Amino acid sequence: MTEDRRSRNVESRALLVGTVINGAMGVAGLVVYLITDIQALLLDAAFTIIAVISGLVSIAISSTSSTRSQRYPYGRFALESLYMLAKSVLIIALMALTLWKVSVKAYDYWRYGTGEAMNIGPVIFYEIIMVTCGFILYAYLQRRNHVLHDTSSLLDVEATNTRIDALMSGGIGVAALVVSQIPMDSPLAFLLYTGDFFITLVLTIFTVKDPLVMCGQAWAELSNGILISGGMHLEISRIVGDMSPSKTTGHRCMVFRQGKGLRVAIPIVGDTGVATSAWRDAAVAIRERLAHEYGHVVVEYVIGGQDEERSPRDR
Repeated sequence: MTEDRRSRNVESRALLVGTVINGAMGVAGLVVYLITDIQALLLDAAFTIIAVISGLVSIAISSTSSTRSQRYPYGRFALESLYMLAKSVLIIALMALTLWKVSVKAYDYWRYGTGEAMNIGPVIFYEIIMVTCGFILYAYLQRRNHVLHDTSSLLDVEATNTRIDALMSGGIGVAALVVSQIPMDSPLAFLLYTGDFFITLVLTIFTVKDPLVMCGQAWAELSNGILISGGMHLEISRIVGDMSPSKTTGHRCMVFRQGKGLRVAIPIVGDTGVATSAWRDAAVAIRERLAHEYGHVVVEYVIGGQDEERSPRDR
């Protein structure tokens, strides 16, 4: 079995497992939301449903992104970056919409004194199950991505979404437990009517960072930005420095990423006196070494820096 097929199998199986588990969790979340009418639960359930739908899309992308054709000779890894961007934007929009709805509800209570007390119902028991399932699934997706040397953007996105969902479930469960202990004649009785707002606000503040980071990463990949930090960049720079004909090129290599696809551009500065065949052989050797670790890699030497004519390359 080729490295490419092995990677796709690992990724597809993990995505399928995540989709099935999220499907069951999403149905349970909708049922509990219909019982309690707590908007934070709707946000929680919506995250899970998004994970199910996007999981099906990600499985399709995983099976096709590395396929090469005459029109896409290097694969269609940009689909993975586009998927990451679309999903992160959708998550942010969902957070904003839910926060707006509970804000209006809380305003009506404070301004007009209207509203209904929160119905805790089966929330606490439900959230215990959801948190447990969520973090188990998150650990599983992370471990599968580690097998692929953390190169799968699809697994990274799904794991991040699962962690957000689990944190939301935990926050809702804790808040529901606190609210359930407040009597109607307590000075804190307003939380029985506005607790939904505070739960959603806190959860949004503490979880919005992850989709924002994903959005920035996806945009950098789509706009041909380079990796400027992280273990992957350091390891690739080390390998390039060790295997290049000229040691002066190693620390200057530029690593571009789109999903699982990597492109390593190595500037050749000045007249090195190295034969073209030596650069070509080095590019092949580096690509083979990196492909063993990261799967899909294009290696090229660039004459005179990144804006000058390029030397023979191995794709």
